[in-house]
Amino acid sequence: MSRQTKLLGAWLITGGLALLFIGMGPAGEVISGLILTSWGAGIGLNYRGAADAMPGRFMWTKWSTARYRFTFAFFGLVGVLLLVAGLYRLRR
Repeated sequence: MSRQTKLLGAWLITGGLALLFIGMGPAGEVISGLILTSWGAGIGLNYRGAADAMPGRFMWTKWSTARYRFTFAFFGLVGVLLLVAGLYRLRR
């Protein structure tokens, strides 16, 4: 199994878990926010070549490294919003 396949598979599995945790109340939002923020920061900032290691073709189109970085930076921002919302609801 190549590094591209492992990285994409890990992202799909943890992204699915993040979606499941969103509906579990404020604690689930915090967990989902942490997952999405960590993936967004890791790929968006190209930590240790993570964006370079993503597959070149995804969902019938060719994706560049810049496109992966931009898309995952958006996921990171969504994760920060979920994290802040969950922490606010936990505090109340």
